[in-house]
Amino acid sequence: IQPQVLVSVTRPISQAVTVTGEGAAGARLPLSGHGDRILDVVAAAGGVRSPVSETFVRLSRGKVTATVPMTTVVSNPKENIYLRPNDVLTLVRDPQTFIAVGALGNTTELPFSADGITLAQALAKARGLSDFQADPAGTFIFRFEPAAVVRRLAPDSKLLGTPLVPVVYRINMRDPNSLFTSQAFRMRNRDLVYVSNAPFTEVQKVIGVFSSVTGPVASAATAYAYAR
Repeated sequence: IQPQVLVSVTRPISQAVTVTGEGAAGARLPLSGHGDRILDVVAAAGGVRSPVSETFVRLSRGKVTATVPMTTVVSNPKENIYLRPNDVLTLVRDPQTFIAVGALGNTTELPFSADGITLAQALAKARGLSDFQADPAGTFIFRFEPAAVVRRLAPDSKLLGTPLVPVVYRINMRDPNSLFTSQAFRMRNRDLVYVSNAPFTEVQKVIGVFSSVTGPVASAATAYAYAR
């Protein structure tokens, strides 16, 4: 008789965001009345399973999708934006790696295993330059740079018609100043580090091929002389 009911809605279900991907528990989470930022929602979903340095935040709002590294969201408060109802937040794992080829101790694809590494650290991960094969003056880094960066480096480049321009950096490791440069040069995901062979290594290859051809002939001549 004459019931009285008081309903307090602390988190309206209609004001919710969806969290998927590398989150510990993907779910549809309601937003609080005072608003929730990206890290608030990620924490409410249980955090992330992958390392922060390998995790990217992909936010879809309507027809627009943007992706930024999780480290950027953590270190820059301006990137930790407020979420809106019906946003979709996807946590994507993308291990940061570089490829080491040429006259190095280890030629393979290697992970950063940290929040960014320098060229000096990358060479150390590749077990350094080979003592008997590498040309220290021929250390190259291949990467795709944004057109805005290339426009400042080479305004007359014919490759400026594309958003990403292939660029090759060369460092002479014989120059002591290059050791400081390698410690300040930041590696990027999917960079390729190539160390060329020393000139005498190419000569050794030619001699090796020549020996493989003349060796059987010399052996046959020796056998023929012995038979006579």
